Amino acid sequence: MGDTAAIDSGAPSPEIDVSFVVTVYNKAPFISGMVESLRRQGDPARFEYIFVDDGSIDGSGERIAGATRDLPRVTIVRQENAGPAISTNVGVRHARGTYVKLLDADDRLVTGITPLLRDELHSSGADLLIGHLATYRLGGIMSDDVPSVGRVQELEDPLMTILETGLSNTSATIFRREACLAAGGCDETVFVQDYSMFLRMARRSRFLTSNAVFAYVPENATGRVSSMAGQTLHDTNRALSNLIVSEPDLPARYKLVAMRRAAGRAWKWALRHRGATLLSCPFFVHAISRLPIAALAPWVLRHACRPFRADTALRFPGPPV
Repeated sequence: MGDTAAIDSGAPSPEIDVSFVVTVYNKAPFISGMVESLRRQGDPARFEYIFVDDGSIDGSGERIAGATRDLPRVTIVRQENAGPAISTNVGVRHARGTYVKLLDADDRLVTGITPLLRDELHSSGADLLIGHLATYRLGGIMSDDVPSVGRVQELEDPLMTILETGLSNTSATIFRREACLAAGGCDETVFVQDYSMFLRMARRSRFLTSNAVFAYVPENATGRVSSMAGQTLHDTNRALSNLIVSEPDLPARYKLVAMRRAAGRAWKWALRHRGATLLSCPFFVHAISRLPIAALAPWVLRHACRPFRADTALRFPGPPV
């Protein structure tokens, strides 16, 4: 998506198995619970902890520094606000472990789950493992559920699965650092991070899925990217458009599914939010996407981004303007 060259990174360390990468933007009330969940992942001797403070103005960075003072191998990167896609890439660049475990700053990991996920990837030779999320209540007691990898299955065609289902998230995902770097990490032309990273990795990586819960998200939290519907849908479609442009040899069956899904999202959005009719441009693009010739018409994906731009105050990577 755009330039998919490998992102620059330092050399891996044989002493580190797992690099926890946590992107942070104004999540001060959640920091103590998040860090406590990291402490509950087992012996930290082969872990490192990387926090990317993305321009927080609520003291999140200071809280992280205090809460992690006694943990080994803690790196806190402070930067101007740039958004989750760039922040995730910054964290992965700093990672030195064989595996990277992502975590949003307001989420919590299931106690003791990380060593199990690491061992599953090691024994299977796969590149990425994704599970499920549950919810927690801020101020509640942290769960001590017995961790489990659950029933693990390998995706026969990861890219098609992602195109058809939108499969992606950060806090329930662990992956091989080298596979992510080779794929180019997150697409830095879009704000939302996870979908584009999954798309980039899916073409050439082995994906595993699990039916088990790996992490918890808060029941109520303001400012979560997942609650920004227009932003998320726009970035999904833009990531798909960039995929088609950057992968000219992509088989037509993938292009057709990408275009149909993107055009369908745009039409439904325009219908619900603007009362678009069957004579509108979004419906025309949606109709074209259903034809076999759509695979030869990349403009379909460009037009599938426009309805969200008309109705949403979109963020793009980099400092807010």
